[in-house]
Amino acid sequence: MEIGSSCLAPQALSAGAGGTSADASSHTSRGALEVHSLFGIPSGRYMAMDRGASNTRQRIVAAAYQLVYKTGFMRTSVDAIAIAVGITKRTLYQHFDSKAALVDAVLADQHALMLARIQEWAQPGSSGPAEMLTNLFAAFEQWASQSHWRGSGFTRAAIEFADSPGHPARLAARRHKAAVEAWLADALADHGITDARQLAWEVVLLIEGCHVLVLIHRDTSYVRVAAEAAAVLLQRRTGEQGYTPVEKPINTDADSGRPDDSFIRL
Repeated sequence: MEIGSSCLAPQALSAGAGGTSADASSHTSRGALEVHSLFGIPSGRYMAMDRGASNTRQRIVAAAYQLVYKTGFMRTSVDAIAIAVGITKRTLYQHFDSKAALVDAVLADQHALMLARIQEWAQPGSSGPAEMLTNLFAAFEQWASQSHWRGSGFTRAAIEFADSPGHPARLAARRHKAAVEAWLADALADHGITDARQLAWEVVLLIEGCHVLVLIHRDTSYVRVAAEAAAVLLQRRTGEQGYTPVEKPINTDADSGRPDDSFIRL
């Protein structure tokens, strides 16, 4: 997921916790750059970075993070990243020997952040697996309801490099998704689910479907349908009700700027 990655905001996957928007704006020394979390994670750690930052490598990662979210991995040029940071392309290559290496660094950075955010969303210390799954899908829906949400960065990376299975972005996406699935299996096992790995497999399949279908249709009701399906899967194992719908206010359609009654946003 990003749920993964995190690719990745909700109170409960910043893609931002506490209602912090992952679509805040930041100004760099080269002008204003919109800060969109590639995985919905709050961008505050990056917004504090400017031209005077001592860590040039992290500034490069921050600029790549911003631009890749906006235009995609392949459409983001090394020249554009260097300009955004305020350095020469030669300086950039002193820190990263290729664009692929830079993309790998961006995704590695996001993996740790997104996995931690997913764990926060699910609140594994909750009263039981039903509450944990309810929290997870509710947070996902809130994340996907953000006006500039563009899906999971890890899923997008896998799609963009579909013809390059050995590309660092593809490998990073695979590692992230596997890590999320493994963590979810452990969390479910801690709640006494005997076939936790199988259930985790089924839940991440639902989540990944949400990543793609919500992005295609801009309709977060897919998340609620997936949550209900996850509840059925859980109930078959435990008899426990696993999903409680929450009334949500209507927000603004991200594409047209008009109220959209076809789906409800948090």
